[in-house]
Amino acid sequence: MKTHKKKIGVLLAKARKKSGLTQLQVSQHLGFTTAQQVSNIERDAAPVPFDTVVKLCKLYKLNKKQVIDAMLEDYKTRLNVEFKKGGAA
Repeated sequence: MKTHKKKIGVLLAKARKKSGLTQLQVSQHLGFTTAQQVSNIERDAAPVPFDTVVKLCKLYKLNKKQVIDAMLEDYKTRLNVEFKKGGAA
């Protein structure tokens, strides 16, 4: 089965690197206990909470439309996969 790399994780990882920040620096800014939490978000191993998305947009100076579009595309892809599994048209 082909896996889908979520757009939001890729977008956030690129933005962090462009900002010159490490995962540890971002995790400290967000009040996380470890850099692993940022890594999990960027690798799509964990969902990114909406309040964290807003904080990351501010930190990375991201365009909110770009972030919203990436998240909507991720949800659309996920829903299509679920519909295919369930045999929906």
